[in-house]
Amino acid sequence: MKKYIWEITPPSEEEIPGYSDHHAIIQTLFKLREIATPNEAEKFLYPTSDLLHDSSLLTGISETVTCLLSAIDAKKKICIHGDFDVDGIVSTSILWDYLYRKLGANVSPIIPSRFTEGYGLSEGSIQRMIDEGVDIVITVDCKKKNIDLISAHPEIDFIITDHHSYPIDDEGSLLTLEEPNIKGIIHPQHPDSTYPFDDIAGATVTWKFIDALQNVTSVENFSIDEYLPYVAMATITDIMPLKDENRYIVKTGLELANESMPRGFKHLLASAQKEDDQLQTYHFGYVLGPRLNAAGRLDDAIEGVRLLTTTSDSHAASYAQRLHDLNLERQKMTISLMNEAEDQLENQLTNKLFIVKGTDWPEGIIGLVAGKIQEKYNRPILVTTLTHDGNTIKGSARSPKVFHVTDALRKHDKLLLKYGGHAQAAGFSLSSKDFEEFSKRMVSYANTQLKDEDLLHILKISGELELKDLSFELLDTLELFSPFGNGNPRPLFLFKNLYVFDSKPIGQQKNHQKLLVGDEQNRFTVLGFGMAEKCTDITPGDTIDIAGIPKRNEWNGKVSIQLEMKDFRMSTNLR
Repeated sequence: MKKYIWEITPPSEEEIPGYSDHHAIIQTLFKLREIATPNEAEKFLYPTSDLLHDSSLLTGISETVTCLLSAIDAKKKICIHGDFDVDGIVSTSILWDYLYRKLGANVSPIIPSRFTEGYGLSEGSIQRMIDEGVDIVITVDCKKKNIDLISAHPEIDFIITDHHSYPIDDEGSLLTLEEPNIKGIIHPQHPDSTYPFDDIAGATVTWKFIDALQNVTSVENFSIDEYLPYVAMATITDIMPLKDENRYIVKTGLELANESMPRGFKHLLASAQKEDDQLQTYHFGYVLGPRLNAAGRLDDAIEGVRLLTTTSDSHAASYAQRLHDLNLERQKMTISLMNEAEDQLENQLTNKLFIVKGTDWPEGIIGLVAGKIQEKYNRPILVTTLTHDGNTIKGSARSPKVFHVTDALRKHDKLLLKYGGHAQAAGFSLSSKDFEEFSKRMVSYANTQLKDEDLLHILKISGELELKDLSFELLDTLELFSPFGNGNPRPLFLFKNLYVFDSKPIGQQKNHQKLLVGDEQNRFTVLGFGMAEKCTDITPGDTIDIAGIPKRNEWNGKVSIQLEMKDFRMSTNLR
């Protein structure tokens, strides 16, 4: 079980005017989010479209719009080349919908096969497009450099849209428009860009492209806000920070979805028996997202595009059930591979970076295994598999925030065939003959870059509350800080000296813990998900401190407040 070091935020000594009628903890929450003025507080709690940055600030977008509209007028065959994760599926879906249904373009989508073509543009995916007579390719959310491939196919024009680390050529230079068949690059990190915020999802870049197109075409009876629920989902599943315009995108996207649930969302929720739920970021990250991702992990991600773009309820129900079934299979495979991977860690526990290798492990699952190991051990992890040809190893990397894993791969790219990703997540491949040397260098690099304290599990606690503070009014105030996610975590609070009236394991596998705790005036139910093993020493009569999240609970028509426990310790300062 994880052992946490509690990092407790002291009460804020500063006070933002206008919020004195709220609980004092709100001032601490403002401070944690670097909110210092009433205006900043207002913008954060009640985000408006003023947070959105003008799409024209993306370098080259105007010229790219002109190029694409000319291609549409000329009836050229267009292909949208996406990626097989949620961000790529959403990007492909909304751009296809706009170009085909709103502009009448001759356009088709393609998502590469994870198993035969891999990430991004490949010789295989380009050949597919050549066979279909494609004239112009628009890439969305393709996460690796493809300069050689693009220059090798002058018969096709390319428009590149992306949000990953800005692409470089083989000499390490930034990608430019020097290739005559690159007709446009839309990227928030473009070296000439004046775009003020680059931590946006690929779907947001695509949405901005659609906005720029709409500003020229002025399609009637259409608003780009139609796509906000989808862009919001991509923002959450791609773990973009919920700051700046991302906050407006997610908050508004959720509101619009709950007002009129998109067909694909509705049927995915129904497949998970959550059709009556009010959509939250949780559903994006743990219900809708995993099911859409399952298509690309185990089958063909184009199924996700079909689900999000179909106008038929019967087709949507069929697609959603297929994705649900794939997700169940994915869950079973993840557990199995997780056990195999952990067996290899015994001799690596002194290293700052772990590497495990399997044979013919499903490429769509190794990233999930890497994520679970990284979360458990809080250190960089590379999960790799030897492909069936015996010559190539493919890998997925995950890392805590203190270690930029894509930069680490870049420093050893002479040993790699391909790589690409973000600071905390990446994919790569290499020749099997280079694996041992690559492993040694990566471990050595991490051991020199990371300190022991970098690997500690820190539980960040937003402040201390007492049970008497808990009220529905407080919960409503805390909810103003939503949506929660990367960069804006749900507040976690310390509750001290709680008397334990009852403690017992619950759930089908008895792996969760339910407690009844209280003080002189109050009693509350506490749930610790997956914490039964850790709670075996808690007995009635103990006094404990809890790090927990107060939540509204509805059951059998009754509404109450309960605590979701993240950790506990035996009390030492008894009042």
